[in-house]
Amino acid sequence: MMSEKIPIDLSDTNNSKSDRPRRIYDRHHVLFRRKSWNAEEETNQLRGDSSLIIKMHNEIHKELHADIDLLDGVPCISREMARRVLSNYTPIKGDPIKCIDNLLQSIDSETKNKSSYSKSWIEVGKAACYAIEVQRPYVNLGNKNNIKKYIL
Repeated sequence: MMSEKIPIDLSDTNNSKSDRPRRIYDRHHVLFRRKSWNAEEETNQLRGDSSLIIKMHNEIHKELHADIDLLDGVPCISREMARRVLSNYTPIKGDPIKCIDNLLQSIDSETKNKSSYSKSWIEVGKAACYAIEVQRPYVNLGNKNNIKKYIL
């Protein structure tokens, strides 16, 4: 006897054993690839800064990682550069785009400090700036503060 196939819509499941409703928002770390950024105390502290963990609509968050993971995340800057970025970075509560701008400005400023870093670390800093910059449209569209403007 052959069993009949029944079509099932999995779009509303969360692939967990509980019956909790699916999350609408995810927490996006601007400085992603956990393993590399968490390896050193200074880079871990920068990655974990709450102003750089953005509540984003989960579908846009998925798109961001699908597109940007081609870059293999944000290249991890040196410990010394992270230490200086931490001292220069000013978070703006509730404004993820301004936080990204301030982070970019802090890293960019360090990449211009050619006497403090080897040429290769300066290039890593520039690559990190690029990888952060390409996240901007996704963060702008998907962050919890803006998403209601586009959906409602």
